[in-house]
Amino acid sequence: MAQVRSEVVVSRYVQAEAIGDPKNFLPLFESILDSLVIPPGDITEARKIIGDFGASLAAGTWDYKDRSRAEPWSKAASLATTAFYKVQNGQRRLAEPGHKLFLSLIQTLTLPPAVRKKVEMASRAYLKPPTKPRLKEHGWKRDLEYFDVYDRFMAAFKADLATAKLALVKGTPHVEEGAGATKVRVGSFVLVNTGGFSEKAMAEVAEVVQKAETLIKSSDLGKVCYGEIQVTNTLSKADVEAFYLIANDELFIRANVKSGHDTVRTVIHELGHRFEHKFLKGRNRDIEKLYQLLDGQEYEHAKKMRDEKPKLGEIWVSPKGEEYSVSRIEAGRAGLKVIMQAKNDPKMQASISLEGFLAARGGARNVDAPSYKGFVTQYAKSGGPAENFAEMFAFYCMSRLPVLQSVPFEELVFGATSGDRIFNARARRVIARWTLG
Repeated sequence: MAQVRSEVVVSRYVQAEAIGDPKNFLPLFESILDSLVIPPGDITEARKIIGDFGASLAAGTWDYKDRSRAEPWSKAASLATTAFYKVQNGQRRLAEPGHKLFLSLIQTLTLPPAVRKKVEMASRAYLKPPTKPRLKEHGWKRDLEYFDVYDRFMAAFKADLATAKLALVKGTPHVEEGAGATKVRVGSFVLVNTGGFSEKAMAEVAEVVQKAETLIKSSDLGKVCYGEIQVTNTLSKADVEAFYLIANDELFIRANVKSGHDTVRTVIHELGHRFEHKFLKGRNRDIEKLYQLLDGQEYEHAKKMRDEKPKLGEIWVSPKGEEYSVSRIEAGRAGLKVIMQAKNDPKMQASISLEGFLAARGGARNVDAPSYKGFVTQYAKSGGPAENFAEMFAFYCMSRLPVLQSVPFEELVFGATSGDRIFNARARRVIARWTLG
């Protein structure tokens, strides 16, 4: 799934259609869950056998040669291992159908607040990659812990299944007109109010979408402006403002976004992925060449960062207003990083990449400089060819793509460049200033 802080975007897609009918995803989810079930009586018996084994070890009365006791214990321990395996395997198998099931419920149904909250929590759970349960016990006690983990996860899976079934019973389809309408048209898009959000919150999202569409269409790239946009509560990390699903050409936007430049850029970035996959099919090598071209220009940026390194003792202010003093600069796996001490507590240390430090200071990547070379953002560099293209798409629409990058970008998206692009660039700058304020 592509990822959106000010420079981190979650995005991908395939085709323009809804995720699907949750009624179609429910049977698959339930059948996988059924395949994970171990009869409760078997677990109860195995727990007793393992507990007796542990007590005998502690008392020194266990006899490994006594097959009448060793074989049942071996089977009980094997069942414990199987239970733990079922948890790990079940997480993996349930991830995709669970992800689709709960997001499709949000996408297609208006839900009562209490039910909607549970559905949103489940959607976040299945969006995360499966995690290996942490174990604390050792020896024979670990077998009992395997059963504890199994019971805990199965209870959660079954609760999610019950939530999905309840949502299907209590939910009503989203509608665009009449009393209780949850859809509203904004330009070429339809916003779907999936969380019962206020008119004020929806108006804020609508403003973001309107600005994004104006900038995209003024750049002659309006073919990406269509379809529904799901307005939701937080369904991913708290700092992710918007995301696309791999299997769907549909945008999800968090309801509490603000209509600032970064949010508008985020939405345009997402639609840049749509442009790549819908309208640049078969051009993967060209998109990779564009990335390689900018990668070759990065030496200019690297030199600039070296020249602008902070001096020892320089003060850096965190986003929360905390002041730190630079103590040293050292090499890390991802490049140079700045090590600092809290001004009010020298024992407290913090670190940030040199790129991040300079960006906070207002330096680093000054894409507005006439002769700027290199990636427009650090994320464009670290995200690879696809993320770089989406970032360039956003900067182009906002009339901030550096001159030295505009020509290869236009050749890629429009074909051969023409003199008209010079006029268009001027017109786009005027529209961008008027739209963004």
